[in-house]
Amino acid sequence: KGVVVGEILVRNAWHVATLADDGARWTNSDLLLREGRIAAIGDDLAAKHPARESVERESLDASRCLVLPGLVNTHHHLYQTLQR
Repeated sequence: KGVVVGEILVRNAWHVATLADDGARWTNSDLLLREGRIAAIGDDLAAKHPARESVERESLDASRCLVLPGLVNTHHHLYQTLQR
């Protein structure tokens, strides 16, 4: 059997696109996912939210990455809207 990852810590993301209504922007920030949901966004989350006992945490370096929400079409050609 494989190990189930309960948490994912995306570290130092160049930019986190939250698509929040208030236009909030997060740059050079961490993103913590617990059980498939966003648990926290901010700085130094490894220290502020240490890994829970008996939970596997995967850590990803995103220092040169744009982090996008899942299930969002990030590739679109505007002219195709008129062709529908």
